[in-house]
Amino acid sequence: GCGKTLMISSMFDSELCHFESNLSPHTLISGWRMDNPDDDPSLIPVLVDRCLVLKDYTELRAKSRQEQDEIYGVLRGAFDGTAQRTFANGQVRRYDNTHFTILAGTTHEIHGDNRASLGERFLKCEFLGDHHNPEDHIRAAISGMDKLAEKEKHLRELVAAFLSQPIPKKLPVIPAWVIDRLVALSQVVAFLR
Repeated sequence: GCGKTLMISSMFDSELCHFESNLSPHTLISGWRMDNPDDDPSLIPVLVDRCLVLKDYTELRAKSRQEQDEIYGVLRGAFDGTAQRTFANGQVRRYDNTHFTILAGTTHEIHGDNRASLGERFLKCEFLGDHHNPEDHIRAAISGMDKLAEKEKHLRELVAAFLSQPIPKKLPVIPAWVIDRLVALSQVVAFLR
């Protein structure tokens, strides 16, 4: 009820985003042997330089701990730049320069997930705090139902226009004073964790 689905679905029209409803280790890197060796049903190469969008991360959290750990293992490798798996059928898949991001909506259940082994790769962001009145949200949702499709279309158009802007080929040079502040801020965040 905080608008996460609306925010996430607003990216649907962007070519830089790839939507999936669920993940498994085998959809990320598939061992399926195709007739044409150049065909690869794996998701990892599709995601390179894009954003994987998961509307409901809770579906992934509902999987067994072992399957979650396998998925996180593949993602850790991909986030570090190389993802590789060898399968019992002799199929070997290796992907280099696998840089992509993930955006996922989730319920408050995520607060129970404390996996330090994932490192600093994941950032949690909440849209609303406890100071918001749920009844006000329900009334606002009901009163705007007739214009919901129009609002969603407009939001998707805005997001697609923003995301389609050219990405600079070269990152800007970071001044030394900014690096000093980032180092100090990183230390504070590490201690707070």
